[in-house]
Amino acid sequence: MGRMVKTIVSTALAAILGMCAFQAVSGTDARAAAEVELGREYVYSLNTSEYNTYTFDLHIAAGRGGYYLFEADGDDLNLEFDLYCNGEETPVVTRTGSEIFYYEDLQPSTSYSFVVKGKAKYTYDNELRIMVSYIDPQSPDVVTVNDKTFPDPIFRNYVLTRIDIDGDMTLSEAEIFRVREIYFKSDESDDSTKYYDLTGIKFFKELRTLYYDNNYLTSLDVSGLDKLERLSVIWGKNDLRSVNCSGCSSLKTLELQANDKLSDLNFKGCNKIEIFNLNGSSVPSIDVASLPELRELRCGKNRVIKSIDLSHNPELVRLYIQDTGITGLDLTNNTNLYEINVAEYEEKEGSISYIKFGYQPNLKTINCYRQSLTDLDISSCPKLTSIQCGKNKLTSLDCSNNPKLQSLSCKDNKIGTVYAAGAISDLNTDPGVEVVILSPSDWQFTGYGWDVDNADPSKTVAYANFKCTKAGHTSHMSSQIMKLKILVLDPTCDETGLIEYLASLPDSVSRNRESLSDKKSFESPAKGHDWGAWKVTTKATVGKNGEETRICKNDSSHKQTRKIAVLTPTPTAKPTKAASVTLKLDKSKADIICGKDLTLKATVKGTKQAVTWKSSDTKVATVDKNGKVTAKMAGAVTVTATVAGKTATCKVTVLYKDVTNSKDFWFEPTNYLTAKGVVKGYDNQTKFKPANICTRAQMVTFIWRLQGEPKPKTTTCKFKDVKKTDYFYKACIWGNENHIVEGYKDGTFGPQINCARKHAVTFLWRLAGTPKPSSSKNKFKDVKKSDYFYKATLWASEKKILAGYDDGTFRPNGNCLRRQMVTFLYKYDKYVNG
Repeated sequence: MGRMVKTIVSTALAAILGMCAFQAVSGTDARAAAEVELGREYVYSLNTSEYNTYTFDLHIAAGRGGYYLFEADGDDLNLEFDLYCNGEETPVVTRTGSEIFYYEDLQPSTSYSFVVKGKAKYTYDNELRIMVSYIDPQSPDVVTVNDKTFPDPIFRNYVLTRIDIDGDMTLSEAEIFRVREIYFKSDESDDSTKYYDLTGIKFFKELRTLYYDNNYLTSLDVSGLDKLERLSVIWGKNDLRSVNCSGCSSLKTLELQANDKLSDLNFKGCNKIEIFNLNGSSVPSIDVASLPELRELRCGKNRVIKSIDLSHNPELVRLYIQDTGITGLDLTNNTNLYEINVAEYEEKEGSISYIKFGYQPNLKTINCYRQSLTDLDISSCPKLTSIQCGKNKLTSLDCSNNPKLQSLSCKDNKIGTVYAAGAISDLNTDPGVEVVILSPSDWQFTGYGWDVDNADPSKTVAYANFKCTKAGHTSHMSSQIMKLKILVLDPTCDETGLIEYLASLPDSVSRNRESLSDKKSFESPAKGHDWGAWKVTTKATVGKNGEETRICKNDSSHKQTRKIAVLTPTPTAKPTKAASVTLKLDKSKADIICGKDLTLKATVKGTKQAVTWKSSDTKVATVDKNGKVTAKMAGAVTVTATVAGKTATCKVTVLYKDVTNSKDFWFEPTNYLTAKGVVKGYDNQTKFKPANICTRAQMVTFIWRLQGEPKPKTTTCKFKDVKKTDYFYKACIWGNENHIVEGYKDGTFGPQINCARKHAVTFLWRLAGTPKPSSSKNKFKDVKKSDYFYKATLWASEKKILAGYDDGTFRPNGNCLRRQMVTFLYKYDKYVNG
């Protein structure tokens, strides 16, 4: 059964249209009125077989006729629908069925009543949904519905019968705007319910939910639907192989389970996903590092997936990855876990050889049945109530730090002793397994252990070591992973850096119920100076020294200056008097938009020779024999006119087609950096697209070009997603060598990931050598002292690189648009490079 397509009508619009009144009354026949909103969905519970009556009274104001849509539906209901006009006793329209979808061109200055009677087919709870909404007949058209815009005939029929309200085979803005939810469920015995192609779905920009059960798709593209919150395309019947939901920035629920041929999934930019279900797919790898709000992950019944990194998902609550090819799990960063199920149900030995738990204060259930575990350390999981770890390779099991444990099944292992905190009500072990009760007093703290990785501090682990003192079990040991806080102070050219690790174990988890803490500090050596080439800042002349400067590549605030010797004068020949010829152009500089032309006029005196013309760069602009300058692509050229040994020039700036207003704050920065070769455009350098979002690849390339495209020290890039053929290959290596950009923990750079404003300002701060701001005053109310970009933001503000917004915010998480990026770089070059 279908679900209604939700409609939204503003309060102001409802007031103009007229009053809509409504009253829901139980019984066989009743009429009453109360105010109700157009476009609002009313939901009622029906749990008896008696009819309930619901009445709308609607008055259409003068001059405001148009299409009104009446909808009522529910699950397992019998519905009756009547439409009355001007209080007549006989309805003008009657409908019956389990779903009502009806529209009418209602007349102005007329009153109507819309009556729905609903009866549940069964006695359990049923929902009845009722809604009346308005479709403006004057709304402009957007798309024609045909076999090109909606190729699938079944989907096209759905659009024509359920969305194209006025039946003109064209969707208007109003008709598109009302589409918020689309629900499909195919019936194998009914071809009219089988949707094979949803091309056209992206016209519905306001879509919040797309649900398709028993789907017959082979591919699906919903990319760019940034209002979409739920995408559920489940139980594939026709080999769904690819899904593209990239750019669906509001997506919270992504359900693609039971599509066993699905191998290509693109969810870049879907950073708000909370529920992710890929059970039964063939996706070879799942990168969830960009999903910090992920709460539930299901990716079981997938043998091709071999590993998964969950270190960036601190909000993860439930994890279900049964029957996979995954070989191990590190859950030390998932401190909110409540339930984990990694069991192997297909009568074969599982591939998981280790599960690394950390401090999991909320974890209650673990199911790792039929895996290949040789050890299971659950000592920092105080709320565990159930463990299923049968058919593994465990030789011992210590549950003595799990006082709430009620159920334990550990049969078919090689366990000799189970250590427990008390009696376990539901215990299933192999015969002969000894159960030993240990209390906190049976443990003695023996010291700390550290696995330090200063190259990647996030991989450092601290342990609290304990020894069992109970008679007969003094050889039993335990090492508990501690909570770790990491402080990093980067080294400079002259000063050493510092890495400090602070480890703690709360008394609620500690084996002996005593809180423990330890720390380690490591100095990192100063970088020293890495000087660039000498550059002349002031040319030497006869009788006056010049000056040249070089800048440290590690810290651009470090400079060295030295003098250049004065020049020796040389005798010159006595000049001969030149002919009195003059040449002048009517313009010394000009702006021309790409594709346009401008004719320069030359005024010549003292000769009748013809003027010749030349462009310094014919790729940017050409000039013909008559001085007609034609703009080809954005950039800067010098047009030179020559006659009788005399020259005159005009500096021509070719403007992008979409950067022509000199009042725009990005006008000067765009043209300045284009002329310097720092930024490039689109469409053969004719459009800049200032509103496009800047990517990480673009940002590091622009910075590299701004610095003169310095050659990297090495020719090998450490990031696995950066190829030698990429335009940003050298820029990426150089940026990483100079600590301007860093990659992700999975060894990628993420070149196509959007560059946020906080990233852009941090890159420039690092380019400047991470200078300390001269003031600690922070004028941005959304920038906290604990933010990693705090100093960068203060410094950029002091240097006039960053201004912020009128409401006193910086908006660090906002995407850095190309117009903002080019302005940051321009101000950096102006105020920092000088």
